[in-house]
Amino acid sequence: MVNRGVVAVVVAAGLWLAIPGLAQAASTRYASPTGTPSATCPQSSPCDLVTAIDDAASGDTVIVESGTYGSAGSPLSNPLTDHGDDITIEGQAIGPDRPVIYDSGATTGDGLELSGAGSEVRDIELLTGGAINGLDLAGPNETVDRVITINTNTSGENACVIDEGASNAVVDDSLCVATDPNAGSGLAVQVEAGGTANNDTFVGDYGLFNGGTLTGTNLILHGTGSHDLLIDTPLTLNDCEWSTDLGEAPSGSGQVSAAPEFVDAAADNFHTEADSPGNGKGANSSTNGTYDLDGDLREINGKTDIGAYEHTVAPTVSTGAASAVAETRATVGGSFNQGGAPGAYKFVYGTSSAYGSTAGSVTLPGSTTPQSVTAALTGLAPDTTYDYQLVLTVDGTTYDGGNGTFKTAAPPPPARRVTR
Repeated sequence: MVNRGVVAVVVAAGLWLAIPGLAQAASTRYASPTGTPSATCPQSSPCDLVTAIDDAASGDTVIVESGTYGSAGSPLSNPLTDHGDDITIEGQAIGPDRPVIYDSGATTGDGLELSGAGSEVRDIELLTGGAINGLDLAGPNETVDRVITINTNTSGENACVIDEGASNAVVDDSLCVATDPNAGSGLAVQVEAGGTANNDTFVGDYGLFNGGTLTGTNLILHGTGSHDLLIDTPLTLNDCEWSTDLGEAPSGSGQVSAAPEFVDAAADNFHTEADSPGNGKGANSSTNGTYDLDGDLREINGKTDIGAYEHTVAPTVSTGAASAVAETRATVGGSFNQGGAPGAYKFVYGTSSAYGSTAGSVTLPGSTTPQSVTAALTGLAPDTTYDYQLVLTVDGTTYDGGNGTFKTAAPPPPARRVTR
């Protein structure tokens, strides 16, 4: 006798497995610098980076925890690749706390190759030495956002490449640097490849080589060789910064024809100086995104800089007056402006200017809006003078608002006992 219910379940299971995209639900996988291989790479027990990425299936997201993977002297030896699957690789933190990956590409491959349709990578730093290309986009509709790629290969290879046949690539808020001064581009767009690039900094023998179709906005293109641009095919550049080009002239408008002023290019610091020619000359647009490569606001005081980084305004902070002071409690206040960068604030207090206690610790996204804040202090000693201060931290630098003081109220005198 045939059990029809069992047959139905088996048939349904077979149909489920036969339908592409339904056989396996998308999952989130985790990688850490100290991770070890496992099948699922859960958050409670992350994998090593190679396992987390190599074994990811289409639709999966790989969260790369902050820290350093490999080292300059001992880089990861396996090329990182999505193996043609549509995956997302995402650093755990935006800005300076992004994960840093040293990968040699095994000298015969790329540091990171994406070939899956729609694959994405964001918020990582990729340092490659033996790789052919640092970051290779080889599939359609792939996205790069807030990624640093520095390729120190001395054989004339590229930092970032939109590879032959790749279409509709998007590269935003990123830095691509090929350090060999004699060959290799910051970004190379190969034959029959194309896409868009917004608010990026491309540095190499040629800042940009275009052999395909590219539209760029708010780009710094800096060549360490003879030209900033090498153009073989039509190219559209709007509000970009470069001074020399070779080949077919690009179309577009808003060129800043000057060399950028980097803070310290020799040390791979491609932030711009305050008076760099492209600062404030970029196009304001919703397509720029909210944050730059460092996690700072992309538009500051109504202006957008050209390149991957915004030049932020100096933060300000001021300790305010205390209020609602009682025997064992008080409210302290102050104000600050982060200047566009993400930050954090707290109040410190104690019975001397050495402080010792903390209240109101809060982490904040990038902002240029002046803010007034308070914190309630409790458990204080009566009839005691306290020092306090508002402290702001922005981009790793601490700013203090100056010292304030208050004195708690004395306890009331004991009631007099009346005897007759």
